[in-house]
Amino acid sequence: MAAGVQVALGADDPLLFGHRLTDQYVMARDVHGLTDTELAGLARASVLGSRAPEHLKRSVTSEIDAWLRPITRG
Repeated sequence: MAAGVQVALGADDPLLFGHRLTDQYVMARDVHGLTDTELAGLARASVLGSRAPEHLKRSVTSEIDAWLRPITRG
């Protein structure tokens, strides 16, 4: 990330391995010291790098921005 590489978090097949994506975000914060702004960037990169339809990408990235907005104001 420091070198400008776009990073996205992902998880193995949740049906086989359980839901671990949230754990990856927790580790990104607790182990690697990422801020809320950086975590939002990871989430945004995950959405934009997905094969989701464009309208869904716009909707989800708007929700990420809305989640971050109260944090950046305070």
